[in-house]
Amino acid sequence: MKKTLLAFCVLALLSGPSAALAASAPAAALAETFDSLRTDLWQPVLGHSMKQGSAKVENSELCLRSPWKEPCEVEVFSRFVLSGDFSVTATYRTETADPDCRTNAGLVLETADGGVSYKGYVGTAPGGGRFFRSRLDRNGVSADETVKGTAAPAEGKIRITRKNGRLSFSTFGEGGWKTEHEFAGECVRPLGIRFKLATGGAADDYKQACPASFCLKDLSVDYCERISDR
Repeated sequence: MKKTLLAFCVLALLSGPSAALAASAPAAALAETFDSLRTDLWQPVLGHSMKQGSAKVENSELCLRSPWKEPCEVEVFSRFVLSGDFSVTATYRTETADPDCRTNAGLVLETADGGVSYKGYVGTAPGGGRFFRSRLDRNGVSADETVKGTAAPAEGKIRITRKNGRLSFSTFGEGGWKTEHEFAGECVRPLGIRFKLATGGAADDYKQACPASFCLKDLSVDYCERISDR
Protein backbone atom coordinates (compact mmCIF):
# COMPACT_ATOMS: atom_id res chain seq x y z
CA MET A 1 0.00 0.00 0.00
CA LYS A 2 2.82 2.40 0.92
CA LYS A 3 4.65 1.85 -2.39
CA THR A 4 1.42 2.43 -4.30
CA LEU A 5 0.82 5.72 -2.48
CA LEU A 6 4.35 6.94 -3.12
CA ALA A 7 4.10 6.04 -6.79
CA PHE A 8 0.89 8.10 -6.94
CA CYS A 9 2.73 11.10 -5.46
CA VAL A 10 5.42 10.81 -8.12
CA LEU A 11 2.98 10.55 -11.00
CA ALA A 12 0.85 13.41 -9.73
CA LEU A 13 3.70 15.92 -9.43
CA LEU A 14 6.62 15.06 -11.65
CA SER A 15 7.44 15.21 -15.32
CA GLY A 16 10.61 15.67 -17.37
CA PRO A 17 14.09 15.11 -15.83
CA SER A 18 12.74 14.93 -12.27
CA ALA A 19 10.39 12.12 -13.23
CA ALA A 20 13.31 10.11 -14.58
CA LEU A 21 15.18 10.56 -11.31
CA ALA A 22 12.12 9.52 -9.31
CA ALA A 23 11.68 6.45 -11.47
CA SER A 24 15.18 5.31 -10.54
CA ALA A 25 14.42 5.82 -6.84
CA PRO A 26 10.80 4.75 -6.36
CA ALA A 27 10.92 5.34 -2.58
CA ALA A 28 11.02 9.11 -3.21
CA ALA A 29 7.72 10.96 -3.32
CA LEU A 30 9.38 13.97 -4.98
CA ALA A 31 12.88 14.36 -6.40
CA GLU A 32 14.12 17.73 -7.68
CA THR A 33 17.53 18.27 -9.24
CA PHE A 34 16.81 21.88 -10.30
CA ASP A 35 17.68 21.55 -13.95
CA SER A 36 15.16 24.37 -14.24
CA LEU A 37 12.84 26.27 -11.89
CA ARG A 38 9.50 24.53 -12.30
CA THR A 39 6.83 27.16 -11.81
CA ASP A 40 4.17 24.47 -11.38
CA LEU A 41 5.97 23.42 -8.17
CA TRP A 42 7.80 26.55 -6.92
CA GLN A 43 7.02 30.26 -6.51
CA PRO A 44 9.86 32.76 -5.83
CA VAL A 45 9.01 35.72 -3.58
CA LEU A 46 11.48 38.62 -3.61
CA GLY A 47 9.46 41.47 -2.11
CA HIS A 48 9.98 41.06 1.65
CA SER A 49 13.10 43.22 1.87
CA MET A 50 14.50 46.72 1.46
CA LYS A 51 16.65 45.53 -1.44
CA GLN A 52 15.58 42.85 -3.89
CA GLY A 53 17.62 39.70 -4.24
CA SER A 54 17.25 36.89 -6.77
CA ALA A 55 16.15 33.26 -6.98
CA LYS A 56 17.08 31.40 -10.14
CA VAL A 57 18.64 28.20 -11.44
CA GLU A 58 22.38 28.38 -12.15
CA ASN A 59 24.35 25.32 -13.27
CA SER A 60 21.71 22.90 -12.00
CA GLU A 61 21.40 24.62 -8.61
CA LEU A 62 18.56 26.76 -7.29
CA CYS A 63 20.43 29.80 -5.94
CA LEU A 64 18.99 32.43 -3.64
CA ARG A 65 21.23 35.51 -3.66
CA SER A 66 21.43 38.79 -1.79
CA PRO A 67 24.00 41.03 -3.50
CA TRP A 68 23.55 43.90 -1.06
CA LYS A 69 25.06 45.27 2.14
CA GLU A 70 21.52 46.24 3.15
CA PRO A 71 19.11 43.68 4.72
CA CYS A 72 17.58 41.39 2.12
CA GLU A 73 15.21 38.44 2.15
CA VAL A 74 14.67 35.93 -0.67
CA GLU A 75 12.23 33.02 -0.52
CA VAL A 76 10.88 30.25 -2.73
CA PHE A 77 7.56 28.64 -1.75
CA SER A 78 6.20 25.26 -2.80
CA ARG A 79 2.83 25.20 -4.55
CA PHE A 80 1.99 21.99 -2.68
CA VAL A 81 1.69 20.74 0.90
CA LEU A 82 2.67 17.45 2.56
CA SER A 83 0.26 15.55 4.79
CA GLY A 84 1.01 12.92 7.41
CA ASP A 85 4.52 11.71 8.14
CA PHE A 86 7.27 12.83 5.76
CA SER A 87 10.99 13.44 5.38
CA VAL A 88 12.40 16.34 3.33
CA THR A 89 16.13 16.39 2.50
CA ALA A 90 18.16 19.11 0.75
CA THR A 91 21.78 19.36 -0.38
CA TYR A 92 23.00 22.94 0.09
CA ARG A 93 25.92 25.27 -0.55
CA THR A 94 26.20 28.64 1.17
CA GLU A 95 28.54 31.65 0.91
CA THR A 96 28.88 34.97 2.72
CA ALA A 97 31.07 37.90 1.71
CA ASP A 98 32.01 38.66 5.32
CA PRO A 99 32.36 36.12 8.18
CA ASP A 100 30.94 38.70 10.60
CA CYS A 101 27.63 39.28 8.83
CA ARG A 102 24.33 37.88 10.09
CA THR A 103 22.45 35.44 7.85
CA ASN A 104 19.86 32.71 8.06
CA ALA A 105 19.45 30.30 5.15
CA GLY A 106 17.79 26.96 4.86
CA LEU A 107 14.69 24.82 4.81
CA VAL A 108 11.29 25.72 6.24
CA LEU A 109 8.16 23.59 6.66
CA GLU A 110 5.09 25.71 7.30
CA THR A 111 1.31 25.65 7.45
CA ALA A 112 -0.46 26.83 4.29
CA ASP A 113 -1.37 30.15 5.92
CA GLY A 114 2.20 30.70 7.14
CA GLY A 115 1.02 30.87 10.75
CA VAL A 116 3.33 28.15 12.03
CA SER A 117 6.79 27.43 10.59
CA TYR A 118 9.53 24.94 11.46
CA LYS A 119 12.94 26.15 10.33
CA GLY A 120 16.23 24.33 9.82
CA TYR A 121 18.86 26.97 9.08
CA VAL A 122 22.52 27.36 8.32
CA GLY A 123 23.25 30.62 10.12
CA THR A 124 26.11 33.07 10.59
CA ALA A 125 26.53 35.78 13.23
CA PRO A 126 29.20 38.36 14.11
CA GLY A 127 31.95 36.47 15.90
CA GLY A 128 29.97 33.24 15.80
CA GLY A 129 31.09 31.62 12.56
CA ARG A 130 28.72 29.30 10.67
CA PHE A 131 26.35 27.07 12.62
CA PHE A 132 23.05 25.21 12.40
CA ARG A 133 19.99 26.88 13.91
CA SER A 134 16.52 25.48 14.65
CA ARG A 135 13.57 27.80 15.00
CA LEU A 136 9.81 27.50 15.52
CA ASP A 137 7.74 30.57 14.70
CA ARG A 138 4.05 31.15 15.32
CA ASN A 139 1.92 33.89 13.78
CA GLY A 140 4.72 34.62 11.34
CA VAL A 141 7.01 36.48 13.76
CA SER A 142 7.24 35.12 17.30
CA ALA A 143 10.14 32.76 17.97
CA ASP A 144 8.61 30.13 20.25
CA GLU A 145 11.81 28.11 19.98
CA THR A 146 15.25 29.09 18.76
CA VAL A 147 18.23 26.79 19.28
CA LYS A 148 21.82 27.34 18.14
CA GLY A 149 23.27 23.98 17.15
CA THR A 150 26.63 22.60 16.09
CA ALA A 151 29.13 24.15 13.67
CA ALA A 152 27.95 23.92 10.05
CA PRO A 153 29.99 23.30 6.89
CA ALA A 154 29.67 25.56 3.86
CA GLU A 155 28.28 22.56 1.93
CA GLY A 156 26.19 19.73 3.31
CA LYS A 157 22.80 18.11 3.76
CA ILE A 158 19.88 19.13 5.97
CA ARG A 159 16.59 17.37 6.69
CA ILE A 160 13.25 18.08 8.36
CA THR A 161 11.19 15.04 9.33
CA ARG A 162 7.73 14.55 10.77
CA LYS A 163 7.00 11.28 12.56
CA ASN A 164 3.82 10.68 14.52
CA GLY A 165 3.10 14.40 14.46
CA ARG A 166 6.51 15.48 15.85
CA LEU A 167 8.98 17.46 13.71
CA SER A 168 12.76 17.41 13.95
CA PHE A 169 15.71 19.05 12.19
CA SER A 170 18.70 16.85 11.28
CA THR A 171 22.07 17.37 9.60
CA PHE A 172 24.45 15.01 7.85
CA GLY A 173 28.11 14.75 8.82
CA GLU A 174 30.76 12.28 9.88
CA GLY A 175 28.99 9.25 11.26
CA GLY A 176 25.74 9.90 9.40
CA TRP A 177 22.61 11.85 10.30
CA LYS A 178 22.42 13.76 13.59
CA THR A 179 19.28 15.28 15.14
CA GLU A 180 19.99 18.95 15.85
CA HIS A 181 16.63 19.63 17.47
CA GLU A 182 13.22 18.06 18.03
CA PHE A 183 10.51 20.69 18.11
CA ALA A 184 8.12 20.76 21.05
CA GLY A 185 4.47 19.88 20.65
CA GLU A 186 2.57 18.13 17.92
CA CYS A 187 1.62 19.35 14.45
CA VAL A 188 -0.59 17.24 12.18
CA ARG A 189 -1.63 19.99 9.74
CA PRO A 190 -0.48 19.86 6.09
CA LEU A 191 2.83 21.69 5.65
CA GLY A 192 4.36 23.39 2.63
CA ILE A 193 8.07 23.79 1.85
CA ARG A 194 9.89 27.11 1.78
CA PHE A 195 13.54 27.92 1.02
CA LYS A 196 14.83 31.11 2.61
CA LEU A 197 17.85 33.42 2.64
CA ALA A 198 17.79 36.44 4.95
CA THR A 199 20.63 38.86 5.76
CA GLY A 200 20.82 41.30 8.65
CA GLY A 201 19.38 40.96 12.13
CA ALA A 202 16.92 42.57 14.50
CA ALA A 203 19.57 44.97 15.84
CA ASP A 204 22.05 47.03 13.84
CA ASP A 205 20.78 45.60 10.55
CA TYR A 206 22.94 47.61 8.21
CA LYS A 207 26.25 46.70 9.84
CA GLN A 208 25.32 43.01 10.04
CA ALA A 209 24.04 42.54 6.47
CA CYS A 210 26.35 41.52 3.63
CA PRO A 211 26.20 39.84 0.21
CA ALA A 212 25.32 36.16 0.62
CA SER A 213 24.02 33.16 -1.31
CA PHE A 214 22.26 29.89 -0.54
CA CYS A 215 22.17 27.28 -3.30
CA LEU A 216 20.28 23.97 -3.40
CA LYS A 217 21.78 21.18 -5.49
CA ASP A 218 18.80 18.88 -4.97
CA LEU A 219 15.74 18.30 -2.83
CA SER A 220 13.83 15.13 -2.11
CA VAL A 221 10.65 14.27 -0.26
CA ASP A 222 11.91 10.86 0.78
CA TYR A 223 8.46 9.68 1.82
CA CYS A 224 5.05 11.18 2.43
CA GLU A 225 1.49 10.09 3.03
CA ARG A 226 -0.03 12.61 0.61
CA ILE A 227 0.95 15.60 -1.56
CA SER A 228 -1.78 18.08 -2.53
CA ASP A 229 -2.17 21.65 -3.80
CA ARG A 230 -1.29 24.40 -1.36
